[in-house]
Amino acid sequence: MFPYFGTPTSSTQNSTESLVGKSPRIIAVMGPTGAGKSTFINTVSGVDVQVGNGLESCTQVLQAVSCNDPFQNRDFVFVDTPGFDDTHRSDVEILEEIAYWLEKTYEGGVKLSGVLYLHRITDNRMTNTLMRNLNMFEKLCGKDALSNVIFVTTMWGELEEGDDSGNKHEEELRNNYLKFFLSKGSQMLRFEQTISSAWGIINALPMTQKALKIQKEMVDKNIPLAETSAGRSLFSWLRRATRSLRGLISRLDSLIRGTRSSQNPESIENQAAEGLEAARAKADAGLKDIENQKSRLSRRKQKQARRTK
Repeated sequence: MFPYFGTPTSSTQNSTESLVGKSPRIIAVMGPTGAGKSTFINTVSGVDVQVGNGLESCTQVLQAVSCNDPFQNRDFVFVDTPGFDDTHRSDVEILEEIAYWLEKTYEGGVKLSGVLYLHRITDNRMTNTLMRNLNMFEKLCGKDALSNVIFVTTMWGELEEGDDSGNKHEEELRNNYLKFFLSKGSQMLRFEQTISSAWGIINALPMTQKALKIQKEMVDKNIPLAETSAGRSLFSWLRRATRSLRGLISRLDSLIRGTRSSQNPESIENQAAEGLEAARAKADAGLKDIENQKSRLSRRKQKQARRTK
């Protein structure tokens, strides 16, 4: 039995549970928020998957969409996944949801036929958020499954005519950030926002059903999520983020003490201190969120450890 995620929006976008159990070709669509995952699936299927605006996440739960390949008459199910930079939920919650779905489908004898990882070609630099998404993706898949992966660059239509930045970024991806993946058999292709382009990408997949690393870890080896490669990677990032925010808060406190003047509440110094205090409050909120994520991941680890005794 497969888990249910989301609410169907049409007769063809049914529950993940029922669709995954019926189709021999399951394609997971992954990538950061705003990369165009839902748009890609809309183009492929004609089903109206909700599309977000800018960097606001719309895929808050896994959604499955079934459709038929108009060029080769084959049935597919595409699973739209939230990114690890989701605007509504923490990275720990996202990892739990994706890992739980992958675990249950694998337990039910279902393996993915391919994975598409979408990346905006308009991103002129690889931010920490983009690198974290890519690192988590690598830990989820494992090197043995990378030949079943295609990196899909999107948003080519947003570049101005004559703008060569997309070509340069594509080469940077190929020669730097995606070099390891490509050396293990992954591909990189462009999505031109047409049906033929989308299906050309899909049909470039080898369609060899393979288990991902996290599935082997959690099912075959009975490793708790927090102890998987993806779980350990996320916990390591949370620790680094905690240290960074604590350092920032300490520096802000020093600046506030050195800036605030009791002589004149309306002084420029006091106005500057108010801005620093607002920044500190924001940093405090970020630190609290990260500490909550660490606690949640640790609690899950302890709960699973007791369950396996």
